[in-house]
Amino acid sequence: MGAYPFDLDTSKLFIRSVSSRLELDAFLARLDAINSCAGCTVQVFHPGSIVSRLHVEGAYVNAVAAFRTKTNISKKIHVEMLLFAAMTRQISKAVGAVGVRSTGSMVLFANGGAAYSKAKVLLARDSDLIISRSESIAKSRRLGIGAGQDADALLLQRMVVSRLD
Repeated sequence: MGAYPFDLDTSKLFIRSVSSRLELDAFLARLDAINSCAGCTVQVFHPGSIVSRLHVEGAYVNAVAAFRTKTNISKKIHVEMLLFAAMTRQISKAVGAVGVRSTGSMVLFANGGAAYSKAKVLLARDSDLIISRSESIAKSRRLGIGAGQDADALLLQRMVVSRLD
């Protein structure tokens, strides 16, 4: 908390490495049902597209900020997160860039304990998200972001700048 221009406690966010035995369409339908619950936001990402925990956290913070300032593109925060994570304004491009392709391996985001508890029952595997330094560097480079000390700042900056294009 404190790094953002509004009060948002990121310590209560869940960002996990998960899988599910459900078919993709059924899994996504169940997540949509969770997202319809008041105060619950869940989203899943293709693990090959996520640079770091901060990548997902930044997508959520920017999505919340977009809704608060009424600059959101989508009608749902979890979709807005995809847009920011993919650094694009087009939903179809975002789904192609960071969306899941199967339920075998995913990065799960939940905005708090209630959302996480609802999503957890859908999971076959649930563990801490661990992205090695070498994986993070490779993913950053694929996004056109250097891997130096400023990589996190550049990633967050690129999310914001994607709205200006």
